[in-house]
Amino acid sequence: MSQLNPTNTKKKGTKKQPADWPQADSSPNLAVHDLPHESSTLECWNQNCHLATIQGRHFSLFASFTRTVIGKDEQTGEAIFTHSVRWALTDTDTQQYHPDSLADRTDALVSNTTLQLVIDYNSFQKIQEGKYQLKLHNPLTGVGCELNFIPFVNPVLHGNNGLVTGSRGEDLFYYFIPACEVNGTITLPGSASFDVEGCGWYDHQFGKPKTARAKKQQLSLNWFSIQLDNSWQITAYELYDTNKQPALFDSIKQPAVRWGVLIDPDGNAAPLADVQLTPGATFTSARTFIAYPIQWQLAIPEYYIDLDIQAALPDQEFITVVDKPAFWQGRIQISGRFGKRSVNGLGYIERS
Repeated sequence: MSQLNPTNTKKKGTKKQPADWPQADSSPNLAVHDLPHESSTLECWNQNCHLATIQGRHFSLFASFTRTVIGKDEQTGEAIFTHSVRWALTDTDTQQYHPDSLADRTDALVSNTTLQLVIDYNSFQKIQEGKYQLKLHNPLTGVGCELNFIPFVNPVLHGNNGLVTGSRGEDLFYYFIPACEVNGTITLPGSASFDVEGCGWYDHQFGKPKTARAKKQQLSLNWFSIQLDNSWQITAYELYDTNKQPALFDSIKQPAVRWGVLIDPDGNAAPLADVQLTPGATFTSARTFIAYPIQWQLAIPEYYIDLDIQAALPDQEFITVVDKPAFWQGRIQISGRFGKRSVNGLGYIERS
């Protein structure tokens, strides 16, 4: 299988969407849709990447910038926002995980005319057409980065023509760019700085709860981004209703919803009707006593894909007030079969 047939990758139509969302069956105009959306009460800009130095040292990093409506100004009627950022650097050579988060920032700089998000020492912005810049810094530990993301492919829609359900039961529009060139610098404690380059992933989600009741609905999440060494990418996204299924992510039980997308080297995407995700061995946190799977099997029978997934290090738990009490988000290593050939790759899992 060398590539997908773009004429066979359209998805089912969706219901009517807010006027400031992208049109159905069309690729989002990034000059417009990278920006904040007036109709949205929740909006997230997420990045992850896998990096190496010329000497062969390896890192992975993820970041998430979130903007949430918390009320309205009584005099102007304008929305009042709070902002948060969470990010973590995985150092595979030292087997260390460096997390950081900032929450409840009402004074963040967010532009409505160009993509520019600034929360204290952290920022994500478009510095020119076709290039994004991510800057992160923890002044307490000295860990940080300055990285450029340069997309290889056009944005891809997740779910049903971009429509997915969020972890609070909200309707979200979700697009992503699964193949980016990344270059820049990583800084570690002690001010050691490394020039790095590698591959990256960018996604953007925006929307709002359907009802006041939906805000209280809590769904648990498994999210995968996978970049293979044959230049294909895979993403899978599944939610479980924790009220109906208190045993989180029991492999016997079916998720409330599941989406998957397969992307070829040219950026053509196919929605996946059958993505099979099976958890294996677990890691139990000594801090929260939560058990997280650190091994998975992913199968896509339609395309004869069978992958073994292993956490690069078991303890990539992220404790934060933004998503209490904790979640697991970290680097994964992939090996297996893609059609008749062997493949390897890297990726990220988020599990909340």
